Amino acid sequence: MVVRNIKVAPVPCLAGMGGHVLRCFAAGNLFLRMDASFAMRRTGIAVLLLLVSLSSVAALVPGKRDPETGRIRLLYIGDATNTRNPVYIYKSDPTFEPTLIPACRDVLLSAGLSLDDIRRYMRQYMPKTYHQLKSSFDSIILSDVCVLNFRPEEIEWIERCVKEEGFGLAMVGGFESFGGHNYPGWGGTPVADALPVEFEPDKTAKSGSYKLVVVKPDDELMKPLPWKTAPPFSGLNIVSPKDGSELLANAVGMTNTYPLMVQWRYGEGRVLAFSPDWTPGWGADFCQWAYYLDFASDMAMYISRVPVPQDLALVHSNRQLFYSLQNRRALLASLFEFVDKFGARTSKLEAEVAGAQDLVHRAGEAYVRQEYSDSLNLLDQAKHRYDQIEADALKLKDRAMIWVYIVEWFAVLGTSLITGVILWAVMIRRRLYREVETTRYVA
Repeated sequence: MVVRNIKVAPVPCLAGMGGHVLRCFAAGNLFLRMDASFAMRRTGIAVLLLLVSLSSVAALVPGKRDPETGRIRLLYIGDATNTRNPVYIYKSDPTFEPTLIPACRDVLLSAGLSLDDIRRYMRQYMPKTYHQLKSSFDSIILSDVCVLNFRPEEIEWIERCVKEEGFGLAMVGGFESFGGHNYPGWGGTPVADALPVEFEPDKTAKSGSYKLVVVKPDDELMKPLPWKTAPPFSGLNIVSPKDGSELLANAVGMTNTYPLMVQWRYGEGRVLAFSPDWTPGWGADFCQWAYYLDFASDMAMYISRVPVPQDLALVHSNRQLFYSLQNRRALLASLFEFVDKFGARTSKLEAEVAGAQDLVHRAGEAYVRQEYSDSLNLLDQAKHRYDQIEADALKLKDRAMIWVYIVEWFAVLGTSLITGVILWAVMIRRRLYREVETTRYVA
């Protein structure tokens, strides 16, 4: 057997995981001579490496998420509007690749939109086929969304994706969730079969104050968060756990206690029921909680069966920085667009922003791998860069607008001088006045 000039070069395989092939070069021609026994041994080794690689993929990307990027492809349907809600964290947290469909009738109709607008959103963003749904997403959150927004086959697709494809599914409470209130409920649908709770039409607790009390403190979703500091809810859908489900938390009021958070495994997937609302309304106080966005992120990871991070302080710092740096980048883009109109050259600062964003991108990759310390170090570096870029951008704005400031100064000064002279001439010298006669008081 003769093997010459063998080079081991990495090639992409198995959805981005590492593998190696032997590339053999000799005088510009590829050749490899081996006997049959070596070929059989090589085949056995290749099979072994394939199995090891597959196990490495499973270990690196646990749970249901995109095998290429490691991100959770999340379909969020319901109250995905500009109010205080979890879409903020789903848009900034690198763990998620969200698709947001605003479809909460109670919110959108009160804002002046029509049912036709809601139907248009559903047609535009909802997958058209079962295959498209199962190949494009990993988890679905139904947050205060009316069952009438869906075609019957779409509801069946959601249930099948959980049962057969291992999707995560969560339903969050509201007037249009579970049994509904003044809206049709989800009872009798395939999604209701997948939920870990039973419910009746129009059965809600619409007033009062309900505190979240943890029932399963060792559950990975409940363990990291300081639930005792969470604000209360002002209402919730009344549900009851099904046999085989697990109650994670209760809603405790002055006189009544109701199930608040229930989960179970349904087929290949995990389903969670969250009976209160988590947006303004029943959750007006809860959505002001310091760890509100952490809970939203953890919940989406939990239903996807992705390990929920347990170091709250470390992960919270990461999420806050991802969110703030995203906003700072947007503000700088607006500032650059503004000063461009005054002839300022922003190319250098834009290149610096690109460098800072490269750090954020690398931090995102580490964050998705759950290497949170490495991610935080990169985010801190990006933050310091953004501090300097913002300072330089403000100086650039001042230089670009110097003539505007000068013109404004002369305009104000000139106006003040003119009005001052007029006032002095009219009120002090009184050049435009002459005495006509003198009046005298007669008793």
